[in-house]
Amino acid sequence: MKKLNFRLNFLEIFLIFVLILYTIKLVFFPLTVQTGGSEMYYWAYFQDYLNFFKNFDYQYMQNYRWFPQEWRWGFYIIPILFNFIFENINLIYITSVFNIFVAFIIYIIILKKYYSFFPLLFFIVTWILHPDIEKYSYSFSTNSLSILVIALISYYLTKFKIDNINLKEFIILILLFFWLYGIKEANLMFVTFIPIIVLINKNLKLFYTVCFLGLSLYLIESIFVYFITSGEIVYGRFLYHFLSTDTYAWVNHVTSEELRWGSPQYSVKNFSREFLDGGIFSRWFFTGLTFNFFYVFAFLRAFSNIKNKSNHFIYNISILYLCYFFTISFALVSLFPPKPLIHFNLGIQVIGFPLALIIFVDFLESFRKDFKNKYIFFFIFGFMTVLLNLKSLNHINKVSIKSILTNNYNLFTFEKNIIKVSKNINQSDCVYIKGMGNHLIYVLGEKYLNKNFLKKLKEFIITDVDGYIETTKKDDFYIIKVNDSCDKTVNLKKFSILN
Repeated sequence: MKKLNFRLNFLEIFLIFVLILYTIKLVFFPLTVQTGGSEMYYWAYFQDYLNFFKNFDYQYMQNYRWFPQEWRWGFYIIPILFNFIFENINLIYITSVFNIFVAFIIYIIILKKYYSFFPLLFFIVTWILHPDIEKYSYSFSTNSLSILVIALISYYLTKFKIDNINLKEFIILILLFFWLYGIKEANLMFVTFIPIIVLINKNLKLFYTVCFLGLSLYLIESIFVYFITSGEIVYGRFLYHFLSTDTYAWVNHVTSEELRWGSPQYSVKNFSREFLDGGIFSRWFFTGLTFNFFYVFAFLRAFSNIKNKSNHFIYNISILYLCYFFTISFALVSLFPPKPLIHFNLGIQVIGFPLALIIFVDFLESFRKDFKNKYIFFFIFGFMTVLLNLKSLNHINKVSIKSILTNNYNLFTFEKNIIKVSKNINQSDCVYIKGMGNHLIYVLGEKYLNKNFLKKLKEFIITDVDGYIETTKKDDFYIIKVNDSCDKTVNLKKFSILN
């Protein structure tokens, strides 16, 4: 019998070590479950999917029955599948950890094929330290799955040259991009890559394929949306945002002060309009916790990559990145004054960050090859790695470490913590809540909390929705009185009991 020759080199051993450490960090040292964005809404919609869209108590989170986020079928696929394996409540924590971890592995597999140790090390350090990627790891929302599907598309782009794509490869690519659109409409900023491929190949067969397959898939999606809304939405998810007079339709939503819930008020949409360009290009200098250097550098470098065609992978990625950059910048709802279709939404913008990071990694590889003195390169590499991740390091020092240290649960103990928190609430006469309390209705609900407390909480919220929203913004405690005498009390924020 032949002996198997199974030998690992230094890089493979290092990567296995990194994956083990990253797994330990994600599972045992997590941030708290994120509830500051759309996470609670997505969870409520997910439960509505499981209940076949019946008896949805929407008035404690939005003004009208249907909000377009509920039609994002592409997002709900993963948690619905996981629901057959895991206890339901744990999915709020597990789903995005899975998405981000698998995306990380895919990128490591890709980059290991094309780049050497130090550029790969820079990617690993930047990815693990990045505050938004860390936050999305514990956020039950579309961002983590969008990052995963972009990773799958990136991997698929290693398989062929887009200027010589065959029909089978093109169909698979269309299906991947349709899934990406199914996760979030704003992901269409990447889908302009498809017509670019058609133009590059000058192939009518590809044009007919994208027209037929695109329309067929959209028709199926439109029938699904029509069915679940009992015929309220007749022209499909995408056209709804441009043809509907509803305040939730994106062209109306982005040009007004209307929000999902409560009265119209100032938001990030107004902030972006204060710039001379309406935020069209200013967005690349207001990039949240991502150092804007990466976006701008990748934009410039992508042109050089396309011109030089050093390898088909970076050529494909560079075109995809430019599609993302130009589409998000030039998609407008108004030219005079300029109003972007996609406002300063960092959750949308950061989806393109992994592509920008890959382009920088490719630059590092060529930069390394130009250095004959390895010690000078080590010094420059170390300095550059710290400098470009300084924003992330500062955030970790000021925010993440504190959040991790004060978090009293992890992926294995989250359900146990939920049971403990629920027990404390159910045994209390008065509950002091800091921040939004809607998650107690939609995440815990009657399965964990007694009906009397939920009734009092709902009454408190619905009596004055605008007042409730303002109260939660201040991050002060407000009281839910279950009984007149407050002999037993509990202080609560998110899913944690505060001393």
